[in-house]
Amino acid sequence: MVQKTDTLLKIDVEKVLRTIEEKYKITLPRKVVMMDYDEGTGSFFIKFIHEDIAEGEPSSDGLVIFHYDRKGEIVAVEVTDISLL
Repeated sequence: MVQKTDTLLKIDVEKVLRTIEEKYKITLPRKVVMMDYDEGTGSFFIKFIHEDIAEGEPSSDGLVIFHYDRKGEIVAVEVTDISLL
C-alpha cells in the first residue's frame, strides 16, 4: 500500500509502477518525463513520453486511468487515489 503524502518527493515511484503492473497484469515504461501529485485527493499522474494523449481508459475498478497515444501505446497513467493502491 502506498501512503498519501504532502510532497511528491516522498512517493516511491518504482513501487507505484510495480503495484500497477502486478494488479493489472501489464508492463509499464520506466522512463518518466513528468509527474504530478495532488495531496488533497491523493491523485498521482505519471507521463512516460512527450506525446499527445489521445484517450484515457479507466481500469475495471476505476482506480487507475491508462492514457494512450494514437497508436494505442500507454503514454501515461493516473492513479485516482494513491492510498488505495
